Amino acid sequence: MEKMWHCPSYDRFHLREWEDEFFLFDAASGDTHLLNALSMAILSLLKQRRLSVDGLIEKLPEAFGAVESPIKRDQLTGYLQQFEEMGLIVSSRSCD
Repeated sequence: MEKMWHCPSYDRFHLREWEDEFFLFDAASGDTHLLNALSMAILSLLKQRRLSVDGLIEKLPEAFGAVESPIKRDQLTGYLQQFEEMGLIVSSRSCD
């Protein structure tokens, strides 16, 4: 079974946009993160539903008004692993 990702606690985040970057404050951890537009698009998609890497690659072009994904599969996997380490998202394995 393919690993699924989601952002179950998106509402605990406080966001501020500044130019092309976002400051995300995580009220639960007290951490503040500086994220780019791609990172925010990924988190936004994962707050709506659980998605696999392939599902995200399919949905990301819509978020950017593009024809193809703005990121390659291995890069996206790296983003997801980093977000999970930061406590921003969880995977199907960490939910079990």
